[in-house]
Amino acid sequence: MKEVRLDLFKLHDENDGGKGRIKIISDENFYRNFLRELRFKLGLRNKDIAKKINMSYFDFMKNVQGNKIPINSLEKLIELYANFTENSKQIIYEVFEDNLKSIVCGSGKAFSTINYVDCLTEDLCRIAGAMVTDGCLYIDRDERGCSYVVELSDYYESNVKLFCGWINNVFGVKLGYKHHKLKRYFEVRFKNKIIFRYLNKILGIPHGNKSKIVSMPSIIKDADVNYKRAFVSGALIFDGGVIFKSGYYQFASQSSSLMRDIEFVLSESGINPDYLESQDKKLVYRLLIRDKEKLKILLQHFIPKESSKYIQLKSHLEGIGKFS
Repeated sequence: MKEVRLDLFKLHDENDGGKGRIKIISDENFYRNFLRELRFKLGLRNKDIAKKINMSYFDFMKNVQGNKIPINSLEKLIELYANFTENSKQIIYEVFEDNLKSIVCGSGKAFSTINYVDCLTEDLCRIAGAMVTDGCLYIDRDERGCSYVVELSDYYESNVKLFCGWINNVFGVKLGYKHHKLKRYFEVRFKNKIIFRYLNKILGIPHGNKSKIVSMPSIIKDADVNYKRAFVSGALIFDGGVIFKSGYYQFASQSSSLMRDIEFVLSESGINPDYLESQDKKLVYRLLIRDKEKLKILLQHFIPKESSKYIQLKSHLEGIGKFS
């Protein structure tokens, strides 16, 4: 598959400041060695470089010695170097990324660290599919500042487990989840500014009420088919399911854009939906797959084996009958 680069500089927000800035950790001494090369090639002192990237000399040297630099300052350093050499900003950044290890933010109890993720992955696409259907991003504000919350819930424990696994595979963050017995659903909820920004700023998933406006992120839509299938897979197991009486697979959404995106990828994979319904009384769009050959393709390419919905659909196709 063709590699799809993520614009990590979108993780920065102009309102970020102090300990709330997102920083990139490098291999030991990488930033120091780069600074030495920068001084030699540009004929600048450390104080001059700090001034050009809008950092105080003290903060700049402290960050360099600690092998971590705020992401907006790193962008300015790369631009500064590119302006004085014949190399493009992209070429310089590609040299950098081999030496970058992780991304951090905050301090104390609010400290968070994730893997350095600079390319689209299938699991990241699955996370996106899950979030646009059964997930929610929101900013919780109080007198102490802002908390960036990622939340997802589903009736099936297996689906929530899968989501937690994808988060761990991509970002290296282990999550727990809760079972709400009275309301009969499972929920994962966590605060992480960096992951929030990946989903919101890089993938473009809206925060707040989004059910009617979501769609496949453009970076996934323009990528190879496997990335698009991964996104649809995440969406189908959360807002789709097997109809118990018939064994048909149904997907429902309040977003016409998302429905068109799902339909296109399924059709591209040889699954032309057997039934498409425009908004019903509940203002929901529905897509239905009835044909057994199409359901077999769906099972093979879109439904993870770890999901309860895989077992349900497989039971129907094998003629076992009832399933739970």
